[in-house]
Amino acid sequence: MDLEKGMIDIEKGIINIGNIVLHNNVKLEEFISLYSKDIEQECRGGEGFLNYLIKPIKCKNKYVIVRVYFDQNHLLYMLQLAFSEKCEFPKWSEYSDQKLLNDKKDNDKILLKLIGKPPYEYEWGGIYSMCDRRGGSSHITIIFGNLGLFEKPFS
Repeated sequence: MDLEKGMIDIEKGIINIGNIVLHNNVKLEEFISLYSKDIEQECRGGEGFLNYLIKPIKCKNKYVIVRVYFDQNHLLYMLQLAFSEKCEFPKWSEYSDQKLLNDKKDNDKILLKLIGKPPYEYEWGGIYSMCDRRGGSSHITIIFGNLGLFEKPFS
């Protein structure tokens, strides 16, 4: 699969990466039922929040690393997409500010190719290109639901 326009349906808020199809109405139970073989790691946050790291998904010459977040009501509310040349998760030993900034620029280009020019805010949610120095990653963040309920991410 190549990174192409059909990967993100901006009209309906449907994200299609390989065999993973996600949208704002996905419930935790449905996600686990459909994609349990694709889950690499489960993380439990405070107050009932859960997130799942998906095994890297091959997309032509890159791998997409997907983290899926569920709220305390077990509804999907956020995705993070990161891209890698290798079929492995990034390592702290490979971290540098320059790499994060380069990855952010690459993510900006990917969004421009997939969905055009920003802003990327829709009735169903929003899409942001993020550089998280504390977390050590640059990624595309997709937030589902009322954006007024979330603090806008810094880019």
